[in-house]
Amino acid sequence: MDGVRKFAQYAEDNVKDEDGKIRCPCMVCSNVCRLTIKEVETHLLHKGMRSDYTKWVYHGEGDDEDENEDEDDDIEDENETGDIDMDLDDMLVVLNDLMPP
Repeated sequence: MDGVRKFAQYAEDNVKDEDGKIRCPCMVCSNVCRLTIKEVETHLLHKGMRSDYTKWVYHGEGDDEDENEDEDDDIEDENETGDIDMDLDDMLVVLNDLMPP
């Protein structure tokens, strides 16, 4: 729980948009959905963080490290396209939660 709070604080300090939202790195949202800090904390506590999201490229890590820009791009590409089928399945779960049959 402490790690989730530290992550959320780090993300809020480094990349929070003007609307107060950040990308949610939980297993379901997979850095696609933009949520409030509190919503991200709740998602991470209940759904867990993606295990392959080890460098927080969407949450402020590496922003000022130009020499690692190519590495960051590779990680972003992997996070965005690595598990497309799983992401679609996860999205269906979210949609079913929002609009039950």
